[in-house]
Amino acid sequence: MSNSAGAPGFLRRVSEALHRSQNYFLRTQHPDGYWWGELESNPTMEAEYIMLTHFLRSDEGDRIRKVANDIRNRQSPEGSWHMYYGAPGDLSTTIECYFALKLAGVLATDPMMEKARDFIIKSGGIPRARIFTKIWLALFGQWDWRGTPAMPLELILLPPRAPFSIYRFSSWARATIVPMLVIPVMGQQPIAIGVTRMSVFPMGRRSLMVESFVKVRFERVWKNHNPTRQRGTLSVTR
Repeated sequence: MSNSAGAPGFLRRVSEALHRSQNYFLRTQHPDGYWWGELESNPTMEAEYIMLTHFLRSDEGDRIRKVANDIRNRQSPEGSWHMYYGAPGDLSTTIECYFALKLAGVLATDPMMEKARDFIIKSGGIPRARIFTKIWLALFGQWDWRGTPAMPLELILLPPRAPFSIYRFSSWARATIVPMLVIPVMGQQPIAIGVTRMSVFPMGRRSLMVESFVKVRFERVWKNHNPTRQRGTLSVTR
């Protein structure tokens, strides 16, 4: 540590910060001896939860309304959503939150939705969104599957010693990559039919998705009677 004149003041501030931290932990400790805190993430987690439960036809009761309210409360004043505290508005996060709120029944005429739509369009729309966002939208027919990346399924056969191997990725990355290998060879990719088209391109249509979400049922169709090649289609019954 330098013996400069500022060192004593610096050490005093460090000591005070340590004492404040210790006091905070002592104040927040549960009587049984443990600590509990909320594990927060960016709002795409809530948005993707709504999308997944709708795609799977899962009856979540009143939970969807509560999740949607949480998403609404995290919108920034300019209409966007961000990836972390204090971050600027993020296009992909805003698209996912907007879509999830539509699935949850929020009208496009809601002022907060109009602000979100304006931010999305000004930022370039879906074409400039991240790949994961495009995959989510493709599942609902809001983006063409041909606009998502495709990799050869045979990559799964590469051994761990290969320069590129599925086993070199973390567990969460493998859970993402493997479906991306399978979907392109399904013949027909899954789409939840019955969701109104969303247009958040810089130019063109301004009407945005999901006036109503109807019951989805999954049909498997065997292709060429080959059990190793099958395709899934999503159709809708009202």
